[in-house]
Amino acid sequence: MRAARSNSGASAGFWLAAMMVMLLSATAIDCADPQTPSADPMPTMLRGLRIGMSEQELRTARPAAEKFVFLEERESEKKDPNPLYVESFSGSLFFDTGMYLFCQHKLCEVSLTAIGSGDRFADRQAKVLQGALRKWGQNPERFLNLGAGSLDPAGQMSLEHSKVEPRKRGALLWTLGSLKVAATFAPDEGKRERPAELGVTIAAPQLLPKDQHRIFFESLAPVRSASDARLFALLERRAEPPLFD
Repeated sequence: MRAARSNSGASAGFWLAAMMVMLLSATAIDCADPQTPSADPMPTMLRGLRIGMSEQELRTARPAAEKFVFLEERESEKKDPNPLYVESFSGSLFFDTGMYLFCQHKLCEVSLTAIGSGDRFADRQAKVLQGALRKWGQNPERFLNLGAGSLDPAGQMSLEHSKVEPRKRGALLWTLGSLKVAATFAPDEGKRERPAELGVTIAAPQLLPKDQHRIFFESLAPVRSASDARLFALLERRAEPPLFD
């Protein structure tokens, strides 16, 4: 997978990822019935992955993942200890793209992203978010994600060098030992350039380079107003199984 080199290229595709993910609804799922969070932080669709694994282990586990290479990259740069691998999912009920970031030759961040519009995509968001609550726990911290811009079709986003007006997204954050899991989401605004967004990022903050650590955390802000809180209405949307797990 190739892309033109740009100032924002180094940070493209790392957080939203950080973008998007969700919860639990009564009737379709018994929300009064507490669920035990899964011991494996990785989603079922990525079974076999683990934070800290080597590139060779990733290539074995996800043979469809391709190394993200910039055009005209020098041979020495291709040995970057912090490569990014990208995988497109065909026919997934939940996500369009997976991104796997390495830090000093160890997998340090996994991101799943999707964009769309309309009621069908809102249903998809609800399936992911409500499944995420069952998988990682029903009491995540709630934030706004204030990253600028939107995800492109490859699931990439830059928080810097963007001329797009910053967009508020809902964000759920779980702490699982040394790992952080962030789910971010934005509703359909009826604008082609600002589609609905959905993303989940699983990361080991202690392994992230400073710029990625900043992208992961500094875009989060408290939920302060009623209009901000309405972003989380997706968590109450009826979600029919199968749910994300």
